Amino acid sequence: MPRASIKSLIKSVLLSTFFLVHSAAAQNELVTLGEYLQRAKAAGINVIYASSLVTSAYRIKNGPDGRFSLKHLRQELALLHLELEQLGPGSYLIKAAPAARPSTSSDAESAAQIEEVVVHSSRYQWSQQGSGAPLFSHDELTRRPVLANDALRVANQLPGSASIGLSARPRVRGGRENETLIEFDSVRLYNPFHFESYNSLNSVFDQRLLGELEFFSGTYPLYLGDSLSAAMSLRPPEPDSLTNRREIGVGSYQLSYFQSKVNADDSLLFSLRSSSPEAGHLLESQDLGHPEYIDSYLRYQWEVPSGRSYAANLLWYGDDLSLGSDTTGEEAQANYSSAYAWLRTDGPAEEGIRWSATIGLGYLENERAGWVNQPAKVRGDLTERIDQLVVFASQDFSLLQDERSLAWGWEFRHLDAHYAMSSHRFIDPAFSHLGNIPRAPVESFKGNEQGQQAALYLIGKYRIGEQLFIDTGFRLDAQNFDGSEAINPAFRMGLLYQPHYSVDLRAAWGRYTQAQALNDLPIADLETAIAAPQKGNQLVLSLDWTLPVFEAEFKAEIYRKDIESVNSYYDNLSNAFTLLPELQPDRVRISPQRYRADGVELSVEVPVGPGSVWANYAYATARDRVDGIFVERSWDQGRTFNGGIQFALAGWELALSAGFHEGWLTTPLFLSGDRVLSGPRNSERFDHFLSIDAKAIRRFPFSYGELRVELGVSNLGNRENQIGTDYRVSGDVLGDTPFYGVSRTGFIDFFWTF
Repeated sequence: MPRASIKSLIKSVLLSTFFLVHSAAAQNELVTLGEYLQRAKAAGINVIYASSLVTSAYRIKNGPDGRFSLKHLRQELALLHLELEQLGPGSYLIKAAPAARPSTSSDAESAAQIEEVVVHSSRYQWSQQGSGAPLFSHDELTRRPVLANDALRVANQLPGSASIGLSARPRVRGGRENETLIEFDSVRLYNPFHFESYNSLNSVFDQRLLGELEFFSGTYPLYLGDSLSAAMSLRPPEPDSLTNRREIGVGSYQLSYFQSKVNADDSLLFSLRSSSPEAGHLLESQDLGHPEYIDSYLRYQWEVPSGRSYAANLLWYGDDLSLGSDTTGEEAQANYSSAYAWLRTDGPAEEGIRWSATIGLGYLENERAGWVNQPAKVRGDLTERIDQLVVFASQDFSLLQDERSLAWGWEFRHLDAHYAMSSHRFIDPAFSHLGNIPRAPVESFKGNEQGQQAALYLIGKYRIGEQLFIDTGFRLDAQNFDGSEAINPAFRMGLLYQPHYSVDLRAAWGRYTQAQALNDLPIADLETAIAAPQKGNQLVLSLDWTLPVFEAEFKAEIYRKDIESVNSYYDNLSNAFTLLPELQPDRVRISPQRYRADGVELSVEVPVGPGSVWANYAYATARDRVDGIFVERSWDQGRTFNGGIQFALAGWELALSAGFHEGWLTTPLFLSGDRVLSGPRNSERFDHFLSIDAKAIRRFPFSYGELRVELGVSNLGNRENQIGTDYRVSGDVLGDTPFYGVSRTGFIDFFWTF
């Protein structure tokens, strides 16, 4: 079946499923309390309340006939521990109900206290609920100015992230992009980005789907999985935070439809986005083409009388790209499609034990083809296809007791991947001495890998006295692929000391492993066998200090990451940001004996009225040890500063941010006779990177809906941030043309809620 027909079929299935579930969820509708009180006003009844007492998150069951009823309002308010007092004819006041006798259960208090403690360092959380101790609120996540209004790009503004404004996927604390684990609703996702092979410019998540985003830039907890550098845990919004709404979005780069529907025992969440014709302007060059992409998510969640809840999920995203021009001498086409379907169930707490289970499957289909024709340098073509099927299951348990908590669980994945690659490459003799990958003029490969991955983990948290908490854990990862078996232990040891209620001192040490993902096998670079898992250690020391007078939060961290078992990786000496980097003559294979990353990070946030001021600074190094010598990685950016301000003015929510760091590293090329040769690898730096971004949000309420306008500009000063150099020989001269990142790029999105 043609690919276009497959995508049309998937769209039809998504829409049909949505309307079927939408119809099934039409009973027992819940409405916000604010919506219900509007009906009181229409009926001539005045209900007075304090906004601090009646929040927008309160939901009540709709009346039997949909009309306002004082009796029904009193019944629903009682469930919210509120009551209605009559002030006069047709006038009422909502107030808090008399407080119930406080619980004296020390077990419940202790269990709650031990559960809320977070011993892990390097943790950043944005939460719609505001629960726990988040560093950022959900409003800050949506208001932060980022390229193309993509919420996941906020991770690039955190200390420890290395970015030059192109990729939405960060390189964290010296690690490569594929060393950041990304999970959504406890399901591990493989490359959840649009423009995957071309800098991963956009994530596949509508920001309205992110009920909570938790980012661990260092010692992430063991239950998340195996990864060398970082973990990003994304969770859809809980039913309690949803309201009944439909929203249509029309913007610079995408069109969208979003709907959430909440009933007494079930809820529905649906999102559908598609690129607009202007999406191609997100690419670093304005003449590279007009790619198309689409993503969709459907979640239906329901509860049964036993207290168990279920959530059925379907996530699909795909790209259809055609990029290139005669100016660049490159052209590439790519078709990507990924689908995940899973069922999650959460059981009620019985005897202090909570549990959840997930089962599902995913399918990834990646295909790209292209050619390069750069006279006096290189010409060739490349086709590549990777298909992967994954069947997964997991189960997690937790037990809360008086002075300790325990968590344990398992996960299993069956993977089956198929590969096909062919290439032709002819390098001009002048450039033939740069690369170190033995490559014949014609190469081809077909193969497959099949196997299983399994893991067990056990985590314990203990409280000693009133000020000291200890966190320990052990995880065992095993894999069995064709011709490759490995068992890898990992552990964490964390210590939290609270000498004062406003001061947290943390120390964390851990062993980390990461198995190679089948879809990351670089067959276009002639790597055709699964590599051994990578292994290393991390040590993090941190201080969290809250200044109550200013309500300021200050954080300082120092870390060392030492990875002694490192897989080879591939890079381009002068410019890695080309459409087909595997065909370029400066492509090199780097095989470190180990890599080490060290750094110091400082961050502060101070609320100012309804807004805030925030800033962070990092000084870090990331180096490979190759042939006994430490060499900085290409994305070592030395000193980094990010800062911003958020405030309200004349009905607008405004935000301004700035990002600065030392330039990334590059290898100089020079002409010696009739040969182009390279200097020491990564021996020069580009000029510093600087980007100033702005965003504004305004809401316009109407009696029949609300219009929300979001607009922003990235690289406001239109600075030319160099990220590469294109070398060409003309006669006896080696010309060097700088290659720049994103120029000044704006967006405007309109969202109509009804």
